[in-house]
Amino acid sequence: LDIYMKEHRDKMHQLGGEMLDMKAALDTTEKQIIEHQKKKALLLKKISAQERVQQPTSFSRFKPASAFLMPHQPPPNQLRPPPSMYAPRPPSLPPAANAPTRPRPKAAAARKRKAHPSPSPPPLFSSAHHYQQRHSAF
Repeated sequence: LDIYMKEHRDKMHQLGGEMLDMKAALDTTEKQIIEHQKKKALLLKKISAQERVQQPTSFSRFKPASAFLMPHQPPPNQLRPPPSMYAPRPPSLPPAANAPTRPRPKAAAARKRKAHPSPSPPPLFSSAHHYQQRHSAF
């Protein structure tokens, strides 16, 4: 029994040492990940700062955007979405051309409010309404 206990204790010490090694490796990996994320964030900040400085020139590189910015000039065929995407709207207009003409939801809500001067519609089941419904048959 003593020999068995000693072997067992040695095995546990060995496993404990392996666990400590693994934990140390995990900690260094986590530190590396954090450092990598910090570097990535710094690079993204630098890139966004450069884009802000170069915005007027970097703009012309994106052909699809510039094609849709000028509605009088139809985009080339390879940039046009499949016809199923804009089946509901007239095919002669690109999506950007009739987007501004749509009424905004806030404006529509304001128009509805103007159309109904009373702030809320009459209650559905008022007592007068009930009386009228019950006694109109007589």
